[in-house]
This record gives sequence, C-alpha cells and structure tokens, in this order.
Amino acid sequence: MESLYGLNSLRTGIVQIDRDHEAILALVTAFYAAIHDKKDHPLIVDLCSKLVETTEEHFRQEEAYMERAGFPGLGEHKCEHDRLTEEARGFLMKIEHETPGADIGLYYVLRELFVAHILEYDKEFGVYYMQRAME
Repeated sequence: MESLYGLNSLRTGIVQIDRDHEAILALVTAFYAAIHDKKDHPLIVDLCSKLVETTEEHFRQEEAYMERAGFPGLGEHKCEHDRLTEEARGFLMKIEHETPGADIGLYYVLRELFVAHILEYDKEFGVYYMQRAME
C-alpha cells in the first residue's frame, strides 16, 4: 500500500503538525494491514484505539497552536475535529462489538476524511501560521 504522506500536497509547513499527520497516517496504514491480513480482533481493536487516541491528542495540540497564533478559523476547525472524533469513536465502538464491516469502513472513512481534512482545514491554518511567522 502506498504511503499517503509521500504527497507534498498534504504538508502544512508546520513541522510538529506534519509529524503528527505522518504518525497518524502510519497508524491508518498499520490498521489497514491488520484488517487485510485478517489479524486477531484484539489487535485490530488495539490499533483502532491507539489511532483514535493519537488523533484526539493531535487535535488538542493543533488547536493549541491555533489558539496561540490567534487563528480566526479556530472555532470552525474545532467543530470539524469534534465531528471527526465522534465519527471515529462510533466506528471504534462498532469494532469493539465486532459489527461486520466496521473495521474496513473505518479505514476508508479515516483515509478519506483525514486527507480531506488536511487539504481543506489544516493547510489553510499552515498558510496562516507561516505568514504570521514571517511578520
């Protein structure tokens, strides 16, 4: 499976945020590999849990960056984080209860939403942050 993060179009220019994105996408890839290789259910649940927790921590850190920078889009961005978190937690619950197809469903949702989120929201903040740094 190709690395999603090899695409420069996903970089925000903020080193820590980009590192977080790389780590999250590595977890998404490991999660997919576990599903594809039909690994034991407890491993899939563990990877999913770690993925959700890592993403939530990243969202908190990203929001702190935005607050420190005075980013005017913080409120909207936080709402998007909350929505993504709720959706991911819902899939985690389904995976924990072994709902058929929940694991692969979560993979596709995470992959597409995460990439879309970076392109639509995080890159906008990256531009703002870098412009502020140059002032």
